[in-house]
Amino acid sequence: MSNPFRDPSLWVRAVAISAAILGISLGLCGLNLGASFLLSPHTVGPPVARSPLQETVGSVLSLTGVVEMCGMALGALGIALSFVGMLVQLFWRLATRRRQ
Repeated sequence: MSNPFRDPSLWVRAVAISAAILGISLGLCGLNLGASFLLSPHTVGPPVARSPLQETVGSVLSLTGVVEMCGMALGALGIALSFVGMLVQLFWRLATRRRQ
């Protein structure tokens, strides 16, 4: 099986890089979600006071969550644009009857 990161076609490399960005962002988002569940109090009743460390970590987790969402959007957009580029290239070759 060939390595898509070394493929001579720009579009295949773009899909591979975008898919890697999307996959890494999804994995980090899952870790972020797990850390958020560990920090959130699971008690019923009056609110529990949080320590300053929990407040700081909570704000860091929300910031990294925003960065991960941007990474997921960037990866998905890159995949979509690469597929559109591949389709345009395919239709152009079919229209002009050129081969590689």
